[in-house]
Amino acid sequence: MCPDSLTFQGLQAVNLTTQHITTHHSTAQHITAQHITTQHITAQHITAQHITAQHITAQHITAQHITTHHSTAQHTTTHHITTQHNTSQHITSQHYITQESNTIQHNTI
Repeated sequence: MCPDSLTFQGLQAVNLTTQHITTHHSTAQHITAQHITTQHITAQHITAQHITAQHITAQHITAQHITTHHSTAQHTTTHHITTQHNTSQHITSQHYITQESNTIQHNTI
């Protein structure tokens, strides 16, 4: 599965395991990731800047039209999350655990 128009700058990944990722028109800058395991991720039109993530485990995530700026996440576990048209800025989350099915549509923070 080849990504279309994928641009990465300043990417540092340690122990990164990814399976079945499809991305379209994604631009990421200044991403530092450690111990990330992702499976079955489909992302379209994602723009991310200055994201620091540690110890994230994500499964079955479908995201469309997500824009994030200055997000810091630590120890996040997500299962079966579907998001559409989500815009978030300046989000800091620690020890955030979500399970089962969370559906977020048209969420602006």
